Amino acid sequence: MEHIHSIIIIKKSDKYLNYYDEKWGIYLFPNIIRTYHHYFYEVDTEVDGEYFSLDELLENPNIKKYNEDIIRYIDSYYSASSNSNKC
Repeated sequence: MEHIHSIIIIKKSDKYLNYYDEKWGIYLFPNIIRTYHHYFYEVDTEVDGEYFSLDELLENPNIKKYNEDIIRYIDSYYSASSNSNKC
């Protein structure tokens, strides 16, 4: 079974917007259900909500259990992006 989700990345400084999902009982990145391919959209605007650093998200065992792959991917993306900007 294939699930497509579009993950929406809303970043403020070094923190990322998450919402509390009652069904899962954890904080998740905003998303749009499509299939289980990850598409990331970064929004450059002021959005009210709860923001967490990637380290803060990984400190929560339940969030880490369900979202570690996405969190690591985001970390990798921004690490590579900041390294390419240093040239």
